[in-house]
Amino acid sequence: MNSVFDNDNTYPFLKLVNYISSELVKSNKKCIDIIISSAQVSNSNSTKILEFAKKIFFEKLDVSQSIEIERLLVNFEKDVNKYISSFNQYFDLIKKHDNYELSETDVDTLIGTIQRFFTSKMFKQCKEICEFLESRIIKSDNKEITPFLSITYFWKANLAFIAGNKFDSIKFANDTLSFIEKLENTNNNIIDPSSLTTMKQLSKDIILRVSPLVPNINNTKSIKNHIVTVRYKNGKVRNGRLKHFENDLFNGKCIIVDNN
Repeated sequence: MNSVFDNDNTYPFLKLVNYISSELVKSNKKCIDIIISSAQVSNSNSTKILEFAKKIFFEKLDVSQSIEIERLLVNFEKDVNKYISSFNQYFDLIKKHDNYELSETDVDTLIGTIQRFFTSKMFKQCKEICEFLESRIIKSDNKEITPFLSITYFWKANLAFIAGNKFDSIKFANDTLSFIEKLENTNNNIIDPSSLTTMKQLSKDIILRVSPLVPNINNTKSIKNHIVTVRYKNGKVRNGRLKHFENDLFNGKCIIVDNN
């Protein structure tokens, strides 16, 4: 269908659409699904077809089709300012429909936008997307998107760290580590293992940097070699390099009582 579409002369395209709808699939919904599917093969006409479909079939689109069109428009957009505008339309639409079940593609788009906005220091927007994602994933019946909570918590930890909120930095970093541990103990095939390893290390770095009594040293390697005194829950006190107590600190088995 992409090859038939011409923005300056849409008659041949509409004629084809009418033939498919009335003679082949005999359903407006199925025909619109075909149009959307054909536009997913990204080329110079994809965005134009989606914009045209959104305008012409506005009253015939169901919620899932409308959201899919908006999501594709976001993912096809290259211009920074237009991307923001396109994403806002998509985000407003999925927020509006509480009963809409997020797909893996939705979650990928939302997480990709968090990363993109974070790089542009659009932290307020990042936080809003994170809160929305966490809420929708938790209440979703689609268990395929549950593993993405680890990424959501990871970004919430980073946002809290940027904001100087030590309590939330530690909380969400620990949430990230706990969720990653669950994924590692199951047959996770949703999130790439290398991504989990990176998130785990960066989450640990956040905890080390903001934990009470940890010295203010920019180099993580230097922090880990710093001498500290820790106290375990059974009252036992030990002294040594911070790196020797990392796992116990992350698992809540001990706390730092002196940074010497």
